[in-house]
Amino acid sequence: MIEWIFGKREYEKIQLLNLLVANENQTSLISDLMRQLRWSKYLVLSVIEEVAIDLQDFYKDHQNLLILSSDRRIVTLVSVRQINVEALAAQYFHRTASWQMLISMLNETMHSYTYFAEHYLCAVGTARNTKVMLEKNLAKYNVVVSNDYHLKARSESRLRLMFVDLFRTYWCEKNTPFDTDTEKMIAETMSWLYKEVAVVGALQISAIQEIKIYLGVLFLRVKKRHFTSVEWVDEILQDNERLTGSSKVIVQRLTNQLISQIGISADVAQAESRHFLVFLYALGIFADADEYLCVTDDLTRQQDKLVEVVTDEVKALSDFEFSNTQINRLRHYLTPKLIQLSAKYDVRFSEYDKATVKEGFPEIDYIVGRIIDKFRMSIAMEEGMINNALYMTLSMLICLLCQKERLFPPIRLEVDLPGLPGTRQIIINIILGMPEYNVVVSTQHDSEIDVVISNANRQDVAQQNLFEWQGLPTNKQLQQLRVRLRELRFEKVIKRIKNVKTT
Repeated sequence: MIEWIFGKREYEKIQLLNLLVANENQTSLISDLMRQLRWSKYLVLSVIEEVAIDLQDFYKDHQNLLILSSDRRIVTLVSVRQINVEALAAQYFHRTASWQMLISMLNETMHSYTYFAEHYLCAVGTARNTKVMLEKNLAKYNVVVSNDYHLKARSESRLRLMFVDLFRTYWCEKNTPFDTDTEKMIAETMSWLYKEVAVVGALQISAIQEIKIYLGVLFLRVKKRHFTSVEWVDEILQDNERLTGSSKVIVQRLTNQLISQIGISADVAQAESRHFLVFLYALGIFADADEYLCVTDDLTRQQDKLVEVVTDEVKALSDFEFSNTQINRLRHYLTPKLIQLSAKYDVRFSEYDKATVKEGFPEIDYIVGRIIDKFRMSIAMEEGMINNALYMTLSMLICLLCQKERLFPPIRLEVDLPGLPGTRQIIINIILGMPEYNVVVSTQHDSEIDVVISNANRQDVAQQNLFEWQGLPTNKQLQQLRVRLRELRFEKVIKRIKNVKTT
């Protein structure tokens, strides 16, 4: 969540709605919301009333989705419709003074505080405070606001990617900041790009959307005579003469389009086109094709080193051998991230929340941490950058490519429900539907049993490992079981790691 771009009230609404949606129950006590949000009762109630109106306006097919009880002690989020918090946040986002001013600066149509206040119906003081706030937060990304309200950056490519990242989360196609001519250029580029990418495979809607965003920002900035440099692109991409297949066609066609429609020089147009090709690579558009033969030898060596570190570390810790097919898949998955890393692409406002991932797979976090440290040292890369670029990708790849039986030691669970054979079988099916824990279910007790589910008070089982269920479990009981399974999995993996000598 990009907190600073939202107005204070909008962000409070999003905080409240996220909390209500995350609650498994439809109803929430106002006192609980006060405690969790650390708000006064007046603030909680006033925000609830405003969110209720917003939901009614946004979801016109359902009325009264958020209902406050007559005594104003309980609020109910009706479950007849799934609430998309991000979609509602996008509506708030596009209405904020911060976003409107940022877009005015991108289009270079802001001339004074008075001009902005008149066009966006706010006070001059609000416009002045908004600019101060933008300057403070944009400085984190090495972007400054000039005296004539234009955006300047040490790296033009990073400034563009900052906007791509903003649009990625809060894109409203019917409310784009691009003028009609720019929209026509985007449509023309996409029409021939579809044909080139179709050689490789179909584009997902999210990728199409992101490409349109990038093209729009590219065309807009080039029209304003803000051009990218080529130094880091040449570290990733081979010379144009050595490009092949769709990569070569894409660079040639976009170069010709920029020259004919915007009137820039051939050298500048080629540099811009090469940037766009690297962006496509970073999206993973050509991940399963031979297009990556167009990358430099240095990038290929980085890829080989990372694959080597991943396979060696996983083998040492879990005795898992990657097949040739899995190694090739690993290469395809990792190449886009390495391109992002080399291109200093990772300029996201919200870094990956490692705490969230730890809650699900803390043992994977440990393994990935070792891999990243070894790879970072081998290529002398900044610690923060490599963590952001590779952390989530490596975590998910290890889970995807490694058999859970080899990565996670089994957790032995006994289901002891005499006289309830049907209930017992349903519970077993539920537990076997949790593959992330690698649970082995037994109806007999032995010394290797880790967890027991029973409808009796089993004195032979430690309390933290005993779940007394009289029938089918509630959502709360299932959540409690998952928490304990996660703890046990972590304990077993760390024990295994400590017993393995790794270099």
